[in-house]
Amino acid sequence: MTTENIEFNPKKHIQPLLQSEAAECGLACLGMILNYYHGDTDIVSLRQQFSLSMKGCTMADILSMAEHVGMVGRGLRADLDELSELQTPCILHWEMAHFVVLEKVGKDSITILDPACGRVTLNMQQVSDRFTGVALELVPTRSFKPPKIKQTIQLRDFWKSMVGARGFIFSLLGLALILQLLGLISPYGMQIITDSIIATNDLNMLNVVIIGLALIVLFQLFTGWLRDFVTQRFGHQLSFQMQANMLNHLLRLPMSFFENRHLGDILSKIQSLTPIQTLLAFTIPEQMLNVLFGIVTSVVLLIYSPMLFIVIVTALLIYVAIRCLFYPKQRQLAMESIVAEAKKESNLMETLRSMQAIKLYGKEVQRQGLWQNLAIKTINIAIKNERLNFWQSKANELIFGAERLVILYVGASLVINGQFTLGMFMAFVSYREMFVTHVTSFIDFIFEYRMISVHLERASEVLLTEKEITSKDNIFHSNTSSPNITGNIELKNIQFQHSDFSAPVFDNLSLTINAGESVAIIGPSGVGKTTLLKLMIGLLSPQKGEILIDGKKLMDYGLTNLRTQIATVMQDEQLFMGTLAENIHFFSEKPDMEFVEQCAYFAGLHQDIVDMPMGYNTLVGEMGSTLSGGQKQRLVLARALYKRPVMMFLDEATSNLDVKLEKEINKTISNMKITRVIIAHRPETIASADRVIDLSLTH
Repeated sequence: MTTENIEFNPKKHIQPLLQSEAAECGLACLGMILNYYHGDTDIVSLRQQFSLSMKGCTMADILSMAEHVGMVGRGLRADLDELSELQTPCILHWEMAHFVVLEKVGKDSITILDPACGRVTLNMQQVSDRFTGVALELVPTRSFKPPKIKQTIQLRDFWKSMVGARGFIFSLLGLALILQLLGLISPYGMQIITDSIIATNDLNMLNVVIIGLALIVLFQLFTGWLRDFVTQRFGHQLSFQMQANMLNHLLRLPMSFFENRHLGDILSKIQSLTPIQTLLAFTIPEQMLNVLFGIVTSVVLLIYSPMLFIVIVTALLIYVAIRCLFYPKQRQLAMESIVAEAKKESNLMETLRSMQAIKLYGKEVQRQGLWQNLAIKTINIAIKNERLNFWQSKANELIFGAERLVILYVGASLVINGQFTLGMFMAFVSYREMFVTHVTSFIDFIFEYRMISVHLERASEVLLTEKEITSKDNIFHSNTSSPNITGNIELKNIQFQHSDFSAPVFDNLSLTINAGESVAIIGPSGVGKTTLLKLMIGLLSPQKGEILIDGKKLMDYGLTNLRTQIATVMQDEQLFMGTLAENIHFFSEKPDMEFVEQCAYFAGLHQDIVDMPMGYNTLVGEMGSTLSGGQKQRLVLARALYKRPVMMFLDEATSNLDVKLEKEINKTISNMKITRVIIAHRPETIASADRVIDLSLTH
């Protein structure tokens, strides 16, 4: 098939685009191809445009997404010796479950862009072990519209939400201004002592000047202490506000955000706030002064000697050129380091959580080996970065070492020729140190500011993700109280699929559950029982159809109001660090302890708790609990009962209990006359329901 391609001047260098979710390598590869042809997109924007599930996507799905933005492509098979014939960049199928972008093919190696770790060069043996032989070439057509929807949080967005930021800036600028003005006096005092006082042997004047300089030093110490105090105080305030705002947003994100990511990656994105906070609280205010005093000292240096000033500026321009040369690689390594560290932390958390399984299967050595490989990868990235910084540092030393020699030679010549006094030369050298310090600091800040974009992009993935819509007005906490629900649930023509490229889980599903009715949802694993339950409680939203509570649309009713009147027991419920009582009343500020015990009794847990030495004050936690599986399940059930719900949604809520105890609990709950939706496989649990819905019959 022949296609007519638009003529482009693609970028010579592809910026790696790293995946954030576990199964979006294909999306990241497509983003890199788009950006190569002058697109300007990121993973957040692509994720919003193309919905993917945790199952990922196929090569055909990538081609479909590419065609949506005006590209054409062809999938083909290629052997190793045919890689050089592919039109690069192209997408390779990798290790049977991954995608990478082929950037360049050399004689004995290739360079790929891996969404998991960045740019990597591999020899042909390594490629042979990983490449599956399938590739996808993509090229733009005349209808190609490069996405220009890149979204990133800007530093000014943080300033807008900071309380007291303006007062802090003015206070800090005032104190720093005083410090810098005092600093300008010292070199001139040195010039006076050298040229006037020593030449005239005037001890009285020397005493006056020394006392004056001593007072200036003391005032500098006091002003510096005051500046550090103000900065430290605001820095802590800024840190708290930024982290609180991040957590505020994080708690209101949909469940899909957490289900599609590793915990270590989420924590890493939160930790990206630290360098941003440092930049806002300390670096930016300091650089404002560096600019001001760079200008002031440059004027002073020009007055002393334009020729020497040109020497200094030339060295600074070379310094900028070197920073520009090293910056792209430093930025890439910074991103790779963050991602590698997040993977290492995720692996460690996973190991700690799964310690029982690791011991029972004898996998201690294997898990240690996995962690060590990730740790070594992190260290190797750090070594590359340190090596890069070493060469940059040595280049800088060479530049400014040569510049000092030129200044020394020319300055000494000026003194010998009588154009400079010795005091003037000494003062010039001091002002030169001030100027170079301020200007190099500002230059470093410019590159640090650009480098902070790595952290801004990671924080943006949290802060730019849309919050869970809890009402039609997208308000998390409504000021108006909604009426109490009675428990009628109706689903009308529901269609739901996990991604744009997956088969529908439900297509035109309709059902009704009456108030006070007990309904068991059954069907083989994978048919969509838990998905249906999540739709009913608002954790998922259907693509089509309506979910009605008491005849009112779920979004009109409001998830916040709904969730105050329902209770759930899901398969993967967690305990929290605290006492048994606190886990039952969910850390209520004013718990009803009598009702706590009653709920534990209804859940068949009261006697177990009473038999414990600490009773209801027994400490439990996510990892440190000594409760059995059945006790944990009953504790979560007691927590659900404590809410006094109108509706209960139970997903295998009694699967760890014996038949007799399960029957007693089901009988107790059925006497409450509340709406119950039960997912179960046990015949005894199914028999306790008023009605059974078999989802396998709806497909």
